[in-house]
Amino acid sequence: MLFVREGDDLVRVRLADIQYVEAKGDYMLVHTAAERHMVHATMKKIEERLPAGAFMRVHRSYLVRIDQVERIEGDRLLIGGTQIPVGPTYRETLLERIRSL
Repeated sequence: MLFVREGDDLVRVRLADIQYVEAKGDYMLVHTAAERHMVHATMKKIEERLPAGAFMRVHRSYLVRIDQVERIEGDRLLIGGTQIPVGPTYRETLLERIRSL
């Protein structure tokens, strides 16, 4: 479970519900199937709080939950109907990780 600060509130987000995290300037959007939460944090800070075995950086602006990846199409992957870019520096590590599952 992860608590994210939204304004003055702390909102509980179950790790199992998180599909991916997207960087938007100084904020991060934590996406679930039902909603998204805007959090004032760095990607590094979010990455440190999520379990490395379940989540993986695939682009400088995206962190995904591996078991949510539906398909990899060239330099993009698909999660819940959303196309997410895969950066060239992350591609080989992603493919190795997927092959090992």
